[in-house]
Amino acid sequence: PVAGRPGTLRTPSAMEPRGSAALSDTPYTLFASSSDGRRAGSWPYLCTLLAVLLGTGVHASKEALVPSEKSLEALGLSPVCYSALTITPVALGIVTPLAWGRLWDTRAALVLVGAPLGELVGSGLTACGLLALGARNSPAAAAAILAGLVASSACRAVITIAEFSLVGRVCGRNAAAGFGALVVAKHGMGSLMSWAVPILLGEGALGVAPLLSLQLLLLAPHAIAVCSGAALSVLHRPAAGERGGGDLPEVDSTPREGKVLCAAGRGHGSRDPAAGGAAGEWLEGQSVAVLLIGLWRALEVGTLHAYHSVRVQLAASMGSLSTRSAGALLASNDLVAIALLPLLMLSSRSLNGLRALLVATPVASAVAVAVLLLRVRS
Repeated sequence: PVAGRPGTLRTPSAMEPRGSAALSDTPYTLFASSSDGRRAGSWPYLCTLLAVLLGTGVHASKEALVPSEKSLEALGLSPVCYSALTITPVALGIVTPLAWGRLWDTRAALVLVGAPLGELVGSGLTACGLLALGARNSPAAAAAILAGLVASSACRAVITIAEFSLVGRVCGRNAAAGFGALVVAKHGMGSLMSWAVPILLGEGALGVAPLLSLQLLLLAPHAIAVCSGAALSVLHRPAAGERGGGDLPEVDSTPREGKVLCAAGRGHGSRDPAAGGAAGEWLEGQSVAVLLIGLWRALEVGTLHAYHSVRVQLAASMGSLSTRSAGALLASNDLVAIALLPLLMLSSRSLNGLRALLVATPVASAVAVAVLLLRVRS
């Protein structure tokens, strides 16, 4: 129903954003207000901060691997094996989000504790494997490192799901700032690891000891993530007298028009026989758009992640730099990119700006790749 009139349906054409209207004025971000009185909505800033901390362990482990390439090669790891090592932590992320997503819908509190705890266990097993490798116990080292990588891979993807879903739920129509905080925290961690890890490992450091020290230090952000997840699971329990068994309470972020269309698609809330068909066509169009955005992200972000895994040593070899200098250079570049993020976020607030970014981003990446290839040839 619209404006209190039962049986009235807003047509899909009336809901299409036009021109450069702000996205905050379109059905994609028109959120119904929440009146459920749950505690989560009362602490949006605290919940956003805890969501940022929830991803510290995952991002620290991932970003620390890149500047460690030289030390891993010193242990005898070939470039092909290093490539496989960079893929392993995210390999199970292809399938595990399906199971984690279903669990998130039913037992979010369990996900908030279990996922970072699994990452902590995986990181601990990897440290045990490095310790066994230093003691020249190769079978034990292989088993522990493999188990650690599998545990981390199984839990890694759900951290991102939890972070963004949580911020979207507790912030509602103001979620853009929360999403920006998550992105800034991720890239900030990358900048920190690019600068700090080469200093910790040292130039030309051989043996397992430097890597073991790094892995032990990485347990700290994982422990912070576990504490953050535990705090979120407590904050997001329904208050006494509310229904639910510990599921994550949320600000209702379903677009009002979307609710109307869903109701019409089921044959409720409308006396117009054509309403259900119109609603179904509109929802089908949205599904196609989501799939296309996913494909865009896979091609654009996936290729950039592949480059990211070798960027430190690539910069060191091309610029005749030490690993420490290359890490510091890339860390400063990351800080410049972080400073530009607010500008990009503001550009994406309009529909035309968002469309321009979807086109401009891969074009800019292609130009950068072409310049890099010319530099390599010369």
